[in-house]
Amino acid sequence: MSRRKERGRGRRARLAAGGAAGAAVVALAGAASLGHLGGRSTSSEPAASPPATAEVTRKTMERWITVEGTVTYGAARPLTGHAQGTVTWLPAPGTVLRRGDELARIDDRPVVLLYSDLPAYRELARGVKGEDVLAFTTNLAALGYGGFTPGETYTEGVEAAVKRWQKALGVPESGKISLGDVVYADGPRRVARRGATVGGAAVPDLLTVTGTTPRARFSVPAEDSELAVKGVRLKVSAADGKSTDATVTTVGIPHTDESGEQVQDVAASLTRPSAVTGGGAGGLTGRYLAGRHEKVLTVPVSAVLALAGGGYGVEVLDGNGRSHVVAVRLGLFVDGRVEVSGDGLSPGTRVGAAR
Repeated sequence: MSRRKERGRGRRARLAAGGAAGAAVVALAGAASLGHLGGRSTSSEPAASPPATAEVTRKTMERWITVEGTVTYGAARPLTGHAQGTVTWLPAPGTVLRRGDELARIDDRPVVLLYSDLPAYRELARGVKGEDVLAFTTNLAALGYGGFTPGETYTEGVEAAVKRWQKALGVPESGKISLGDVVYADGPRRVARRGATVGGAAVPDLLTVTGTTPRARFSVPAEDSELAVKGVRLKVSAADGKSTDATVTTVGIPHTDESGEQVQDVAASLTRPSAVTGGGAGGLTGRYLAGRHEKVLTVPVSAVLALAGGGYGVEVLDGNGRSHVVAVRLGLFVDGRVEVSGDGLSPGTRVGAAR
């Protein structure tokens, strides 16, 4: 399951984005821990110049949420059959099975995948009628075996087509479909793992399979909940640096993970799956732009003062060896700097800062 990257820096950014209360904690901790509050005036009266200074700059501030995840193909389900005997072949995990493909060989006889929502439950032979006959004959026609009209009756034409199909499969041309010869799924399936062992006895759940469309899966910490929203777009990268855009399609219920952290599992569709999936599942990194403020004023976090009467300020140098405190509002925190706004501030203004 994915973990949050750069926990310390990310938490500071989140507190800042959370409003005044969050920013207060960060500013107070950042300034006090570096000594900017120790012995310095936080009143509006002129004071001696601080021991260190910094410059107000104008820049675009971006706050990114970064999470780690994996490739997923959706929920895994058993592919259940009825063949009995010894397993002589099974496809490898990762194999994609489509209509007409062998999903196993039992006693060296193929078990074939067909498409239907209705499972196989009886032998099919001439004269049998029912929806299962319709499902089978529809598949037989789709595989290119004609000479009949798909329907709910197993006709002489169906029997003849079945014999041609059996000849192509290399099995006795009985014209009948025994229970266990075919297994139905509602579409293509990707093998997740084997449920039986080659050389061992056949079991009902020969394979566990998933869908075939890869998606990105992330476990998002509660404090990054803005990422756990359907429709959110993010950039997903593989270990080799290749990347693609993605869109959150599924959001799980908040829960506590194995480390005791509150998280939500999200899945995202990939615009170009081949860019990040390679030959199979692997680690992914997801990045989401949670905030972007264009061309704002910024100062180092260490320049922020917690004012005695509440709120925050910066100590502005007047150019004559004196300084005064200007109240400021705080915005995004990024890479050790914080967005500020207040009267009299402009790019190039010198402010006091902790060493």
